[in-house]
Amino acid sequence: MSRMSKKKTPKQTSIPLGALLDRDGELARHLKAEHRFAENNPKLYGALLDMMSDGAAHGRKFITGRKSGTVSPIRKAIQKALKANPTLKNAQLWMQIGKAPPKGYTFQDNRIGKYIEGQSAGSNMGYDRFCNVAAEERKALKE
Repeated sequence: MSRMSKKKTPKQTSIPLGALLDRDGELARHLKAEHRFAENNPKLYGALLDMMSDGAAHGRKFITGRKSGTVSPIRKAIQKALKANPTLKNAQLWMQIGKAPPKGYTFQDNRIGKYIEGQSAGSNMGYDRFCNVAAEERKALKE
């Protein structure tokens, strides 16, 4: 019977980051190509840099996120309805807010399910999330 030879795994060595970035001169080639582009198209290159810096400046405005204490219009409506009547069940709360929804929101109940459609793509809320927000607000009212 022959013994199966065990393959030795090579030792892992740490590779300097510079070597990874400059593998086969890739980074150097990229920088040379960018430099050539800048020389041949100075106006376009300047415009691209301006666009990138404008985007970075615009993004800096949103680093902190929402101001503390601000909530979505749906959460505000839930808070208002629960302050008026804290014993409302989720279905009753859904119907009450759905009769007079916040501006820009529509309550939907169709073959897709129950959801609130907002003004923009990311501002929709499903019924499950609505129930969770209502539970959070009930808890906040008790405290």
